[in-house]
Amino acid sequence: MTKSKTRVLLFGFEILDLFWILCFVIWISLFTVHNKIKEEEMVLLVKVLSIVLIVYGCLIVLRPGIFKKIIEYAKEKKERIYIASGAKALLGVLLVVASFRCRISWIVLVIGGLTVLGGIAGFLVKKEVVTKMLDWAETRSARDMYVLGGVALSFGVLLALAA
Repeated sequence: MTKSKTRVLLFGFEILDLFWILCFVIWISLFTVHNKIKEEEMVLLVKVLSIVLIVYGCLIVLRPGIFKKIIEYAKEKKERIYIASGAKALLGVLLVVASFRCRISWIVLVIGGLTVLGGIAGFLVKKEVVTKMLDWAETRSARDMYVLGGVALSFGVLLALAA
């Protein structure tokens, strides 16, 4: 076995370990967090996340260059991509758990489920593919950035109304 194949094999085990840790965190949060946090705190969490999404969408619409700087920062080290994927999956789990206490629970449940799937996909996809996707997003025009900001803004408003 050559040296490069050994590194890929070790790298594969590293990603697999991170994936199982993420699954364990999801399992623990579903069974413990759901019963310990009060209903008002769960709804407040959804509202705070919606405000963050609204601010993020406004930031992308008003200053599209900041989104490109965020992409450049994420591409510098591979660990940042995995940290972002783990954080995304964890926020998705929190949305799924909080969805049962919200006014329109199915909207929060769908958005949370999609967020969990997106976070897990970040662990399963190779770094080269993620880098190509980030390069593609970085080369988009200002009009495309406005659309992306509008989508983030609309998801934030939708979450705020559903909470």
